[in-house]
Amino acid sequence: MLRITLDAGKISRELERQLAGTEDQIAGYVTQAMRETASAMKAEARGQVEKAGFGRRLANTWRGTVYPERRESLNPAAYLWSNAPAIIDSFSSGRPIMTRGGSQWLMIPTPAVPARARKEARSRKQSLAHRVEIMFNQDLIFIREKGGKLGAYVNAVAGRRAGTFRPATAGRRRQGRESKLIKMFSVVRSVSRPAVLNLDRIAQVGQQAFPRHLQDNWR
Repeated sequence: MLRITLDAGKISRELERQLAGTEDQIAGYVTQAMRETASAMKAEARGQVEKAGFGRRLANTWRGTVYPERRESLNPAAYLWSNAPAIIDSFSSGRPIMTRGGSQWLMIPTPAVPARARKEARSRKQSLAHRVEIMFNQDLIFIREKGGKLGAYVNAVAGRRAGTFRPATAGRRRQGRESKLIKMFSVVRSVSRPAVLNLDRIAQVGQQAFPRHLQDNWR
């Protein structure tokens, strides 16, 4: 007698396996589309900054990522931020740029400010000028420059890496390392600026780009 046996459990397991494979594939499409969307939003944000005339350095403070970062998901999220939030906020809202303590003067760091001072200022929620004074063990020296501009300097010696500077200690001077005034900050009055950056437009670019990128990845 011919017998046909139907193993429902086996079919169920196979169906789950196939559906899981489909879900993983869809997650890949969606996550890749979100990554491309995050790149489009970052390009829009950086483009706005450069078109407003602020240069590439400020434009490149915009960063973007997609969560989860190391795996694919059916519900990924794009996250965009700037490493210069106070400046970006001022030029998108028109509010005055102020220091953390509300001072009427802004200390704009030069490339000579050590990376360690920048990192410590962020982690300890202190002003960068204060961290520079601690690192170089001296008060900032304010000098009126040509054209009436004001700069903040420290006495320092050149570091072993080009473009870096270290405190002008007695030991370093005995090594023949010349101490000289190094400009750490440009000092300017806080000012109100017109709103020239449109953060809503960045979000709109993302909303418009995602369906298009998803369709392109689904093919």
